[in-house]
Amino acid sequence: DEVSAKQDEDTGQRWPGDEWGSAEAWQARFDDLFPPAGVEHWHKAVEIGPGSGKYTTKVLEASATDVRAYDVSERFLSVCAERCRGEIDSGRLSLHPLHAVDPAQLLDDLRAAGWQRNVDGFFAIDVMVHIDLQYLIVYWITAGLVLRPGGRLVMTLNDVTREPGFDKLVGDVAWTFPSQGRALGSGKFEWLSPDIVTSLLPRLGFRIAKLSEGGRDLHVIAELEDVERTDALEVHLRPRN
Repeated sequence: DEVSAKQDEDTGQRWPGDEWGSAEAWQARFDDLFPPAGVEHWHKAVEIGPGSGKYTTKVLEASATDVRAYDVSERFLSVCAERCRGEIDSGRLSLHPLHAVDPAQLLDDLRAAGWQRNVDGFFAIDVMVHIDLQYLIVYWITAGLVLRPGGRLVMTLNDVTREPGFDKLVGDVAWTFPSQGRALGSGKFEWLSPDIVTSLLPRLGFRIAKLSEGGRDLHVIAELEDVERTDALEVHLRPRN
């Protein structure tokens, strides 16, 4: 009813996915990542996994950028479309299904839209924490292929090297181990470490501008620096005969 809807809105629980965290935590995360990445100057941005649109709306409000957002969940695309109807109607936001089968799907879609090398920001918040490194590398390479020189990659990742990360890792054993070899959905965390990030991103053409470590989270801002290096990596997104 109207009263319940107002209560949900006041506590930040109106939309699916809002039950994880709080409005204060989301704003703190945004402030730590997006202003340092120059969000106010963005004109084109790509988001992976908008979910219900928490960070999508913050980016749109903080800048004049257009956003192309991609998600594997049709349900969340529908929810985000409802939450961001005004931005979609104005042409600032478009939502697209991500099938996660063809490694080049995202690159080809952005290229067809005329966005390759025109993207200022490529971001994914609270999404890549559930993505295995073998799949994450596809998004990193794609970001390197669509960002303009100097464009920014903005992501949150998991850090297993600190105690909260370690505690989460061992605490999840009971429910994850029996399901090994079978899909677990989005609940399972995939673990990284600062040294993996600092080793891999420069090899993909990025300069790491920010890597903050706290709790089990890694906040990453990386600037595209070596376009020729990233161009050479496109071959790995294409099927081999």
